[in-house]
Amino acid sequence: MSENKTQFKLRLADLNDRSIFINWDSQERERIFSKALSLMKLTDIAKLITYDLPTLSEVKNGSVKPSGYVYFSLYSLLNLKPNLMNLKISSRNYSFVKVLSPNISPELMGLLHSDGMLKKNKNKGINCFFCNQNKKLINHFKELVRSSFDCRFLEFKDKRDKTYYIHPPSIVGRILINRFGEKKGVFLPPLLSKSEIPGYIRGLFDGDGSIYFHKLKSGKSSRIQISMQNKSFAEKISLLLSLIGIYSRVQFETSNGNKWWNVDVARKESILKFINKINSSHPKKKKRMVFAKRNFKFPLANLPNISSVPRLVYQY
Repeated sequence: MSENKTQFKLRLADLNDRSIFINWDSQERERIFSKALSLMKLTDIAKLITYDLPTLSEVKNGSVKPSGYVYFSLYSLLNLKPNLMNLKISSRNYSFVKVLSPNISPELMGLLHSDGMLKKNKNKGINCFFCNQNKKLINHFKELVRSSFDCRFLEFKDKRDKTYYIHPPSIVGRILINRFGEKKGVFLPPLLSKSEIPGYIRGLFDGDGSIYFHKLKSGKSSRIQISMQNKSFAEKISLLLSLIGIYSRVQFETSNGNKWWNVDVARKESILKFINKINSSHPKKKKRMVFAKRNFKFPLANLPNISSVPRLVYQY
């Protein structure tokens, strides 16, 4: 895994999509078509970029927004490279979202891969949201999205279990799917450099992780776990932790017919590294990490298996 290459940066290809539309101004539209038409006829442009002539004519006249495919094809035809910064994008009939930065936070993707959803619907729409019962973590998710996209959110609270749901615009979800793929069934996290691993795992931990305190015969002890339903995913997370010097084990657990895998961090030195390197953006979990460092005796390397650990004192 290279330190210099990153998967967490938008590419032109991520926006080169027939379902993404570019909100360009009349000056840019006239400038691009003027240059293109000085080289060839509109019919030839349509053939060259494999696009129907009537719609391309409407794009030229400004009555229809160009799709990402048309927009970037025209720039490629002229050997020009568009600037992603401040690019205004949208679905066909929705208000635009402005790209503020091509950089995507690894922590944002970690949150979506834990208590989030990122997938295409059967009708080819996009389902993208994050949910959690902690309002401050919901606000943190919004800040991470807004570090890359200037956009509004749909937010509501489920009164039954007091869970908050935050939905970015579907166009943001589509771009993230183009870059990282859907979250569905068996999936693996994106490639990460060592500098990006802590942020990504912080997001996973804040969504699906816990810090436990146990009562053992030798005294009080603590451990950190991240739970997930996919074994391959758990093994990949354990590998990512090892790359930043944190030892963990993948353990299977079942309860009331439910099955899952835990990435279990139990060694004293690894718990300390997890707290210091990864930390947490979840207020309660962050507070418990501070509590663990100050007040609890950490376990030795050979802690008992999950199934034989005595009843939990705390879980967050």
